[in-house]
Amino acid sequence: MRELATNPLLLTLLCLVFEEQAGFPANRSELYKEGVDVLLKKWDVKRNIRREQVYKQLSLQRKEDLLSQVAFTAFVGSEYFFKQKFVEEQIRDYIRNLPNANDDPEALQLDSEAVLKSIEAQHGLLVERARGIYSFSHLTFQEYFTARQFKEKSEGEFSDLVCHITEERWQEIFYLTVGMLKNANKLLQAMKLQIDSLLAQDEKLQQFLTWVEQKSRSVDAPYKPAAIRAFYLARARDLALDLALDLARARDLALALAHHRDPELQRKLQQFKEQLPSTDNWEDYKQWWRTNGQAWIEQLRTAMIQHCNIGHDWHFTEAQKELLQQYYNANILLVDCLNSDCYVSREVREEIEATLLLPYDRTR
Repeated sequence: MRELATNPLLLTLLCLVFEEQAGFPANRSELYKEGVDVLLKKWDVKRNIRREQVYKQLSLQRKEDLLSQVAFTAFVGSEYFFKQKFVEEQIRDYIRNLPNANDDPEALQLDSEAVLKSIEAQHGLLVERARGIYSFSHLTFQEYFTARQFKEKSEGEFSDLVCHITEERWQEIFYLTVGMLKNANKLLQAMKLQIDSLLAQDEKLQQFLTWVEQKSRSVDAPYKPAAIRAFYLARARDLALDLALDLARARDLALALAHHRDPELQRKLQQFKEQLPSTDNWEDYKQWWRTNGQAWIEQLRTAMIQHCNIGHDWHFTEAQKELLQQYYNANILLVDCLNSDCYVSREVREEIEATLLLPYDRTR
């Protein structure tokens, strides 16, 4: 809400919604719906704006359908600014199918121009940014109407949406769509399947997920299994993307491992600690690190793997690192959607939570 309030038009929208309801909806998509409803139905009435006849005949539902078609087509094409001709074509394709529509091409063109001018003048959802160049007055509106198009046209099948789950610019569309649906089960399940498939064909990344599961099972902690898997995946991912330990991090890790109750591990860690030079002379310390640091780290890593099953060097390729990052971000998106103000059955929620971050064959 604070972000919306920085824009004069959206601040006005918030004020109008508050005036109508004496409060704000908890659901972000519901907030946008109420705001759009105010803009389309009431704002132009309060301002005594005269509607063009062809636009006047469109119901609120039809106006929203039309704007959804424009927003969706442009957003899928990665267009945030579009030519007047594009908007008029979208309007013409929509109104030509309405009852009592004039099928004369010239009349349809004039009607589409009139509708565009009405939308621009009456509620400011579409604005002319430069001569013949239009956009939605705020990206929020384009995202809202795009999500609405998915909600109206999906009929329970969301493959056209979930294929974009790794693209950052689509995140808001997912948040809004799950909030609009009466029941978000099918979309959340489709998101989960799409995420699991990201790493399904990569044997090394599947081995990595297998290790994450095995390591999480070895820990006795009062947390959900998925939360423990998330912890180990995040830490191992950070190490994998960082490639190398520096001396300070390796020393801190050795001290942390010293609390492990394995006597043999404690003995080895004490030996590692005794090998480290004094930090009183920083130049000598750095010189020791340049000469002995890599061998010292490899010994530490071997002890970590042997006694704690952590510290593996996965030797991921750059492509695998990118894929793992996409998988990580997509799971965050899924959990955020799951925890948003959306309606999802208890059974589906528990199923998704139970199979988060598991190897592909374990999610089936």
